[in-house]
Amino acid sequence: DGKVEIVGYTKAQSSITIPSEIDGRDVTRIADGAFENCTALKSLLNWADIEYIGASAFKGCTGLKDISIPSETTFIGESAFENCTHMSTLIIWGDITRIEKNAFKNCSSLDDVSIPSSCEVIEESAFQGCSDMDTLILWGDTNIGNYAFQGCSSLEEVSISSGTEYIGDYAFEGCSSLVDVIMWGRSTKIGKNAFANCPKLKKVPR
Repeated sequence: DGKVEIVGYTKAQSSITIPSEIDGRDVTRIADGAFENCTALKSLLNWADIEYIGASAFKGCTGLKDISIPSETTFIGESAFENCTHMSTLIIWGDITRIEKNAFKNCSSLDDVSIPSSCEVIEESAFQGCSDMDTLILWGDTNIGNYAFQGCSSLEEVSISSGTEYIGDYAFEGCSSLVDVIMWGRSTKIGKNAFANCPKLKKVPR
């Protein structure tokens, strides 16, 4: 379509820049697996209007610390940032409609997460094992898949919108620091063991 997709990365550099154009063509996509297991990568500066981040695009980039999802991004693929164990900051500027399965699974250093109101669903295991996550902000009527936040052991508080239709099985299982869950809606379906092994949680008001 006359635009550029980044399909691979071969140098062991710690810092890279994705330009807005290559040979006069707009850079808009990062392909499946483009940066997978680039363990030397620590810093990513993005000047491009990236619309699409493919499956496993940054999976296993254990040195990557911060990531900012640009406002043009509408799709984050399955396992896109899985096992980015040193990534501490995640900023999503765009109007994404869903976060795919395993997208940020085992990002164990990730602490603050803010999900935009445009996001309709967080798929299965999307943030599973993010053990340092202590702040989760859901701005919209976001449905939460099975195991989505399982094992987020530092998470203390969650507020669920009135328009959320379901919270999946084991969605917050093992969130051992969880104290408060606020349910604004009365029709939200709560899945099997959604809040199991949350010893500090006394009640779920709704």
